[in-house]
Amino acid sequence: MKKTRRYLFLTACIILLLISGCQLSSVPYQKDFFAMDTYMSVLVYGNNAEQAADACVTEIQRLDTLLDKNDPKSDIFRLNHAQGAMIPIEPETEDLLSLARTYAKQTSGKFDPTINAVSELWAIGSERERVPPGAELSQALRKVGYENLVLSRGQAQLKDGATVDLGGIAKGYAADRAVQILREYGIEHAVLSLGGNVYVLGSAPNGQPWNIGIQDPDDKQDIIATLSLSNCSAVTSGDYERYFEQDGIRYHHIFDPKTGYPGNSGVRSVTIICESSTQADAYSTALFLMGMEQGIEFYHQQGGFEAVFVLEDGSVQCTDGISDSIMHRE
Repeated sequence: MKKTRRYLFLTACIILLLISGCQLSSVPYQKDFFAMDTYMSVLVYGNNAEQAADACVTEIQRLDTLLDKNDPKSDIFRLNHAQGAMIPIEPETEDLLSLARTYAKQTSGKFDPTINAVSELWAIGSERERVPPGAELSQALRKVGYENLVLSRGQAQLKDGATVDLGGIAKGYAADRAVQILREYGIEHAVLSLGGNVYVLGSAPNGQPWNIGIQDPDDKQDIIATLSLSNCSAVTSGDYERYFEQDGIRYHHIFDPKTGYPGNSGVRSVTIICESSTQADAYSTALFLMGMEQGIEFYHQQGGFEAVFVLEDGSVQCTDGISDSIMHRE
């Protein structure tokens, strides 16, 4: 753990847990681990803390194996390589695919689990990363469309060459499952930090809300705003997480399913706050692509969540319901 300016920076986390000024009433059990292609941390207070944290880690790793598109044993790998056939899948896979399809429909396809064909072309973060030629991109876009995902009684099918990548929603699903486990163990105070997905269970042990810092897009060691939260999830999507530069242009990993190019909506990051981390995960991607104006309109239409936008000019804007719980950097 690295402490800077009295902030506790959870490993490889986009949203940062702030504990300055918080007198903790008990010593927590912390478990750091790697899963779903990122570093994660589970911080648990109370009786059975160690057993509860270990159970969370075991479940997250199990889900990772089940949902990893690159693991030949996973449901997603088998589905992507089934050449359009209907195949049996595990209940958790069906549940998450169903949720992904629901959120895709709600966001008019801004979040789309079948974006895989496009992201594979760009290959950001690998040795193959590049700006794909227009012809290749057009061909990949023909395979994108959540309508091509068919689910039926424990089975799944992908039509028209579509392939699935649940990287934009799996960590949220894992967080929700881990929270269920913590509650089963009687845990009342905990923080899950799953690579940019944070879930704060209950309040801090001193009875006050947890303070969560939103990272400054231009400085990984600083925060641009702080949220006071209890019993909810906060998930951030930003253009600074994974990217490369070519000919002076920066290309990030959040692709618009309509164009195949990285989103360019005037925002640097979007943080979604709601009870469901799965929903927050999907919405953070969708509202990043929508931009603030369309995102605020979606907020008023859909409801059930709050949002914080960090704009290109460095300003921070938020939805009405979170305005009393946010503190901007001076």
